[in-house]
Amino acid sequence: MRKPPNASPPARRHAARPRLRRMLAALRLGGAVFRTHEGLLPQENHQPWSDAETLQLFRRCALLFSVFRASRRRLMAEAAARGWPLVRHPVVHHPADAVLVADAEVEAGGGGRVRQFMLGGEWMVLPVLRPGADRVCGYFPRGRWLSLWGQETLHVVGAGRWETVASPPGYPAVYVRA
Repeated sequence: MRKPPNASPPARRHAARPRLRRMLAALRLGGAVFRTHEGLLPQENHQPWSDAETLQLFRRCALLFSVFRASRRRLMAEAAARGWPLVRHPVVHHPADAVLVADAEVEAGGGGRVRQFMLGGEWMVLPVLRPGADRVCGYFPRGRWLSLWGQETLHVVGAGRWETVASPPGYPAVYVRA
């Protein structure tokens, strides 16, 4: 089997501190289990316990994970009944939104411009995918969206719209339908 030209062996991939911090922020919301793994080369990867600041972030992530316990349980029951994943593309809950529907169809020119996910039908999560970025662009369907951190409320009237929102390390862009 031929290796893709940009593939590198797992031993060469290192989890630097900024990447670990972003991964922790995303995992605390997007998964059924909150865990970490030290990697194949733990001495070369930044760990949650590598410094006090990262350990404090890990603590905050664990607390937020526990706050979402009831929602996660409800979503797991829904997943068992309907076969839906916990983490979903927004088109699952907004099937009439033209931007989301076109994004789901590669042949229609979509091909993944919407890079956020929903946790159930209420929570919209916009992960930061660019190293060093503290803002992220995402698509908000029609409605009122309140930031988890309480800094802003977006009122989207009519069709949905693209917005660039703050997402500093440790505070991912998470919005709840209000």
